[in-house]
Amino acid sequence: MRPLRHLTVAFLLAGAISASAQTTLTVSDNDSFSTPPPGQVLQYTIQVKNTGSQDSGAVTVTDTYSSTKFQSVSWAQCPVNTAQCITPSSGTATATIDNLAPGGTATLTLQGTVPCGSSGSLVNSVSVSADNADTVMASDT
Repeated sequence: MRPLRHLTVAFLLAGAISASAQTTLTVSDNDSFSTPPPGQVLQYTIQVKNTGSQDSGAVTVTDTYSSTKFQSVSWAQCPVNTAQCITPSSGTATATIDNLAPGGTATLTLQGTVPCGSSGSLVNSVSVSADNADTVMASDT
């Protein structure tokens, strides 16, 4: 009877390990103004976090914005040792994060100017993909 009990425990343990190994990424995109005044610098802080139990592999962050309402755009903060931030152009800013370990966080900041005379809505969206991502959740504040 003891050998059967040990086999059952080993089987349950193996099942638990394979079921819990996953990568879950969360991304948030927060702006520095709720209503940005024309002529002011506006910043978007993008935070990507791995809340799963497995490394993410390479993570690609893509920020899309209206190039007529958000100009002179640049990366104000890019994690130097772990990410490559490509110079924004034509309404798209892209960064690649080498890897996010479980519990790891990367914070990037994109900044630009709202041109004088601008009116209407400034649309900004962020998408994230990763080599090993099982789930991606987003929030926008």
